[in-house]
Amino acid sequence: MSQTPPAVAAGAQPVTWTDPLSGIAFVWIPGGCFEMGMTPAEEAALRASVPERFFAKHYGDEPRRQACPEGFWMATREITQAQWTAVTGMPPQHCIDAQGETLPVTWVPWLEAAAFARALNGLHNGTQSFALPSEAQWETACRQQAAGGSGRAEALRGLLDAPDEWVDEYYTADGQPPAVEDPAAMRVLKGERCSNRRGAVPGYVHCGVGFRLVRLAPGPQ
Repeated sequence: MSQTPPAVAAGAQPVTWTDPLSGIAFVWIPGGCFEMGMTPAEEAALRASVPERFFAKHYGDEPRRQACPEGFWMATREITQAQWTAVTGMPPQHCIDAQGETLPVTWVPWLEAAAFARALNGLHNGTQSFALPSEAQWETACRQQAAGGSGRAEALRGLLDAPDEWVDEYYTADGQPPAVEDPAAMRVLKGERCSNRRGAVPGYVHCGVGFRLVRLAPGPQ
């Protein structure tokens, strides 16, 4: 679906929308082109913070590539435990010392994060459409949060903090999907730094892994 960029003057308040069924708040993120992936300085900092074997396994094939996402709606924060229950009807998943309705739901594999988006779509009976963000969408929003100084940056939370977040892409060396879809292939996790990416199998769970959604709908007019 085409997403028409809004006409928002510099310094204007961010354009937001809250889903009435789940309570998930979204902010409009303008699109644009940028170079994805780690700069040499970012790579050096990351190598200094993790063991070399871990870097080679999870980060060593980070591609640099041009991305030009259109404007989109991004959830202002990770899906919370209360939102998880509101959509799924199930008790929230979390680590034993991180329970609370406003805290992020964690211990969620990619498969269940994607299923959550489909369940929310079902609650809306086709009138709304939600999904996990693409890597380019996630990194665009993260760069806006990191830059600060705007209403959108203030509205976005948690992109640079724990937990890491699932996005809707395969983890491949060139950033492109595999030629043949493989449901067992690794998916991308984003977090800590805007350009960071690491791979994990779609059934992977961890106390430090959550997710947020994008809303697939036209932009504000």
